[in-house]
Amino acid sequence: MDESYKRFFSQVPMVRDLLEGFVSGEWLRRVDLSTLAPMPASFVTDLSQQRHCDVVWKVKWRETDEWVFLYLLIEFQSRATRLMPARMMVYEGLLLLALAKLPEYNREDELLPAILPICLYNGESRWQKPVRLSKTRHSLPRELSHLETDGSFLLIDMNDFEEEELAAMDNLAAALFRLETSRTTGSAKLGLGALNVALAKVQDPEIEKSFDTWLVQVLQQKFPGLDLNEARGRKGKTMLAQRLDKWELDAQRKGRREGRQELLIELLGSRFGPISEEVRNRIFAITSADKLTQIANRLFQVNSLDELMEDV
Repeated sequence: MDESYKRFFSQVPMVRDLLEGFVSGEWLRRVDLSTLAPMPASFVTDLSQQRHCDVVWKVKWRETDEWVFLYLLIEFQSRATRLMPARMMVYEGLLLLALAKLPEYNREDELLPAILPICLYNGESRWQKPVRLSKTRHSLPRELSHLETDGSFLLIDMNDFEEEELAAMDNLAAALFRLETSRTTGSAKLGLGALNVALAKVQDPEIEKSFDTWLVQVLQQKFPGLDLNEARGRKGKTMLAQRLDKWELDAQRKGRREGRQELLIELLGSRFGPISEEVRNRIFAITSADKLTQIANRLFQVNSLDELMEDV
C-alpha cells in the first residue's frame, strides 16, 4: 500500500483531513493548517539515502510570528510489529540530523523543531503491538531511568473506527478508511458514495486521479463484482476508458505517444507483478485505443496474465 498512500498523503487536502479527523487534542488548534507544506523533494531525497522515507510535512504554529515548524513524519504500515517504536525512534533521529543541515536550524544554539511521528495502519486485524519503546525492552535501574527514551508514536488504526463513525466525519481521509475497511460490496458502494461527496467538495484533479488509480488497483481486486463506473456516478465510457483517454492526452502534451500503453502496463504490474519485456513489447505494439481499453476492462475478470494476453 505504500506507494498509493504516499500519493494520497503527498497532497494537502488529504493531510489536512487526516489531522482534523483523526488526530485529537488541544495542540491541533495551535497550528495553522492553511500553512501545511510538504518538504522539498531534494530534502526527502537526502533523507531517503539513509532510510526509505514516507512523507514529511511542516506546519506553522499560530502563536508565533516566526516560522516554527512542526514536522509530521508519517509511516504507513499494513503489518503490525513490536519493532515499530524502535523504528520510529530511528526515523526521528535521521530526520533531526537532516533538519540540522537546513540554514534555519544549523546554528549550535538553535532548537530543532518538534516532530509528530504518525503510524497509519490498515492491517486485517487491530494493532496489538506496543506503541512505546519502554514496552518492548527491559528497563534500566531506577537511578538510571531518566536516561531511557520513550520512543512512542501516534497510532492511527483504521480498524478502530466503525463505518457509522467514518461516515459522520465527512472528509477524504475518512472516505479512504471506510473503503479500506469495507468487508462487503454493499459497504464499498456506500463508501464510494461518501468519496464522491468528499471529492466534489475539494475539486482537486490530482486527488481524484490518485483515488481512481487506487480504486482500480486495490478496491476492484477486493470486490471484482463492484461496478466502479456506476458507483462513482459516471455514465457512458467506463472509468478505465476515461483514465486511459486522460493519460493519453497528458502523454501527447508531453510529446509522447505511449501514454495509454504505459498506463495499461502500470495496471498490469499492479495486478500481476513485474511485467516481462516480451509482454511490454506486445502492449506497445497495440495501436488501437479500443483494443487497449478492452484489455484494461478484462483486467480483473481473469486469473492470470497469460489468460489476459491470450487474444493479444
